[in-house]
Amino acid sequence: MHRKKSRFAYIAAHVAAVYFACWAFPSLASTSTLAQISVEYFSEPTTDGKAKLEGSITLPNPYSVAKLTPVIIVGGSYATSDGDVFVSEADPLWNTKFWFKDLGDKLAAKGLAVIRFNNRGMHSSLDCARIAGKSVNAAEYAANSGCYDAAEAGTTTYATQEADIAEVNAMVEKDSRLDASKTIFIVHSEGAFHVSKVLSDHAIRPAGIVFIGAPMDSPAQTTRWQEVERQAEWIGKSIARNGGYFSNDAINQSFRKDLDGDFYSSAPLMSDEGGWTKKNLPKLLVQLNDLAARDVKTIMATQPEAPITSPIGDSSSTATIVLAKNLHWHSTMTDSFRPIDAVKAYDGDLRFVYGEDDVSIPAEHAIELIRNAKMSACSIKIIRPKNADHGLRNADKQLDPKAESAVIAEVVQMSSSDRAHLRKCGGPA
Repeated sequence: MHRKKSRFAYIAAHVAAVYFACWAFPSLASTSTLAQISVEYFSEPTTDGKAKLEGSITLPNPYSVAKLTPVIIVGGSYATSDGDVFVSEADPLWNTKFWFKDLGDKLAAKGLAVIRFNNRGMHSSLDCARIAGKSVNAAEYAANSGCYDAAEAGTTTYATQEADIAEVNAMVEKDSRLDASKTIFIVHSEGAFHVSKVLSDHAIRPAGIVFIGAPMDSPAQTTRWQEVERQAEWIGKSIARNGGYFSNDAINQSFRKDLDGDFYSSAPLMSDEGGWTKKNLPKLLVQLNDLAARDVKTIMATQPEAPITSPIGDSSSTATIVLAKNLHWHSTMTDSFRPIDAVKAYDGDLRFVYGEDDVSIPAEHAIELIRNAKMSACSIKIIRPKNADHGLRNADKQLDPKAESAVIAEVVQMSSSDRAHLRKCGGPA
């Protein structure tokens, strides 16, 4: 029987040349340890016409079911569809697996259809490495037009990220091979801000959502926590662990490791007394509060379309490179929408995954909000992988296999949920 070609397949046929003849490269082929999978790429204009929506759908091959369960992976502002902005051989912190791709391949091998897409202007890290002929750092990524399109990246706002999520969901709904009523979202980090907003606007109604390292408070409050409370809590604990005194030298030596300080500077944590004690710790809170207030004032005084100068860290920070313009920071600093307020009204299946070593978002606060909310979900589970950070990486900065397996198990279980059960508890039919 002749089957009408799906939108994904149609697009894939017309962009194969752009993506280097699709899967001709060994580094992109499925590994021998996985069941057979196939990949199609798509590229089409965004709904506002200012950029291209690019990504892929990974399918089990062959598959026997009439319709596949779709899984849509949504990352934060720094994510390409692979799960990393760049990989630098010189920096072991970034010499990591492409975890969105790895996760997607393994889910496809278990019979699911996995859709991944890039943030605007940010091309696949794997494609970028092939273009450059080597692994690249942030500056090299930004300088290569095959990796990064600053003009497209500069159109990114909270509203455009939400529109792009809705557009990908609409593509799934139109694909005859996929059962859109069973769609599961896997949402990492600040992707929670955008998916929750789209959810509250009723532009999507998935069967299940897996949040990984997802803040449940507002962007404005989360940013403040990152600048103020997180730093102060870390200094306080370090004082206690180090006999009542934590020096500036010790801060510089451990800041990057303990606070995952790839995007931040330790300068705001320096004491004019050479270090911190319990007695002078209140001065740090004043110092950090003043800095946070200045950052908000500085950002809001900038022209939205002007090139970004990150208020946190220095001019070489990844945030400065990939967000391109101030308009994204304007939203981050002021948006008071809380994901928990949308999530608590959601009536599908919910999973919340917070690595025990996650220091990038206020995980304990998020869990407290979840537990105190009057949730409408069919099922809820909070999962705390040990030895896993914000990106589910272990101490070696590699994707932790146990954490990844836990996510895969939950998604597979959710994909096999009884649809009658979901209808009884108010979920999507």
